[in-house]
Amino acid sequence: MGSQRLMTFPPSVLERIADNTSRLRAPAGLANAQCNLSLIKRSVLEMASELPRKPCAVVVAGGPSLKRQNIIRRIRDLQDRPLLVCCEVALAGCLREEVVPDVIISLDPHPHRIVRCLGDPQFHQRPEDDYFQRQDLDVELREDGAVQNELIMRLVNRYGSRICAALATSVNRQVAERCVESGMSLFWWNPLYDDWSQQASYTRRVFDLTGGIPCLNGLGHSGGAAWVLAHAVLGYKRVGIVGMDLGYPEGTSVVNTQYYDVVRHLPKAQAEQLLVTVENPVTGARYLIDPVYCWYRDAFLDAVRQADCVTVNCSGEGNLFGDGIEWCELEEFTARPSSTPSTGATA
Repeated sequence: MGSQRLMTFPPSVLERIADNTSRLRAPAGLANAQCNLSLIKRSVLEMASELPRKPCAVVVAGGPSLKRQNIIRRIRDLQDRPLLVCCEVALAGCLREEVVPDVIISLDPHPHRIVRCLGDPQFHQRPEDDYFQRQDLDVELREDGAVQNELIMRLVNRYGSRICAALATSVNRQVAERCVESGMSLFWWNPLYDDWSQQASYTRRVFDLTGGIPCLNGLGHSGGAAWVLAHAVLGYKRVGIVGMDLGYPEGTSVVNTQYYDVVRHLPKAQAEQLLVTVENPVTGARYLIDPVYCWYRDAFLDAVRQADCVTVNCSGEGNLFGDGIEWCELEEFTARPSSTPSTGATA
């Protein structure tokens, strides 16, 4: 099917997203790295020795398919559970079903949203923010925020000692402190913000600041970083993916998307037009995509084609298809640790 790039947004738009992401996140990431210095002791290169070795790894991202396809309960019911590398946004959903990931990963520098994924001790002091009432990743958080926050705190505190946290130095200090408080073992990595050969590079500055903590190309989001960690750092040759939809089910309002913060200044009807419909050639289903997810998708496909591992989408839906990505059911992927999945040809 060729490269399956989605010709839905002009290249100039996607290039501007990349530039803006670096420009906005790099200063915050560097400032957070400075705040985290006293906690930065071990790098992700030391993590493998503390993890069980399994035949394969599965990345658990937080997209709508995680709930729509009942994936967490299906993971719980697997006879042989793979190594689970979980995005922080999917952690609460896993722990609610008593599925304890081996690793959680986080990189977003946001000052107060990400800590909610671990239970926020300062919940009642936070500024007003409608994000959790409208987001599509963990719909349990849309109502009774205080009750859910307390539940998540209890769950993370109960299971934290069984989890390794792969934290980007860019995370807010409170995220790292919550990991420590819950008993997690911390392992660190530096994001690639820019070309580190340049004299004013943020990547080089944060690398020097942290005493040589290794840099990892997280592909712009925690799901991409989890996939890179699984194959490039932990050495897995077969990596499954669940919940990495890089889009929204058809019919989702722009208000309930991750993209809304970027376009909420626009009239709603105009903002809705910035979501483009895509048909998945593997499933035949239709999904929506925004410019940011399109950029993430293109970067992921480029990385997959260069990676020395088999990448299998077990989500059952979504926009992550293309050269180098195989599709099959989660149960089949984990039951065939040494062979190529047979369901669904490479898209």
